[in-house]
Amino acid sequence: MTTLTTAIPRRVPTQRMTPARAVRHASTLAWRALVRIKRNPEQLLDVTLQPIIFVTLFVFLFGGALAGMTTLNAESPYWQSTLWLAIVGIGSGMFNSPNTAAMMGTVPSYRRGVAAGARMMLQNTGAVLSIAFVLAIVTSSVPKDVLFKIFSGLASGLTDAQLEPFIHNMHTALWVLAATSLVGAAVSLMRPKA
Repeated sequence: MTTLTTAIPRRVPTQRMTPARAVRHASTLAWRALVRIKRNPEQLLDVTLQPIIFVTLFVFLFGGALAGMTTLNAESPYWQSTLWLAIVGIGSGMFNSPNTAAMMGTVPSYRRGVAAGARMMLQNTGAVLSIAFVLAIVTSSVPKDVLFKIFSGLASGLTDAQLEPFIHNMHTALWVLAATSLVGAAVSLMRPKA
């Protein structure tokens, strides 16, 4: 009969690292990181987009574009709305990838399926609630016949006075969403560093 024993490593006295050794170790680690990036260039995006400050920057970009959309009115040219919508899309897209990577990086590998499901559930719930919130604000003081014409694409025959409540309520909803985005940026800054 054999017994299984585990060897306890002996504590080896450590020497204080000299500045020359520290520089040599740091340069070795930097060289290894560069070799890894050379072999797999996609890692460069992971290295540059992973820090929390970039995630927060994209949330600010998204919130700023939502606030910028409040400058639109009935006479605004299409290129202005296209510009603001493109910036919202860029901010949202550039936020989602590094944020998802940061969240999944904190979860053990055997729990990633559960974490991905929970993340998608929360993301979809947030999208549905924000759409319901915006529609509730936008439609709250607009007559039904005007809403029907707006949502069916027949708004060209409406006067500015008829469109004013819709546009005012849309600006209110966009300001609330921009403020919510700023709260999200603050939460993003408070999460622990990876």
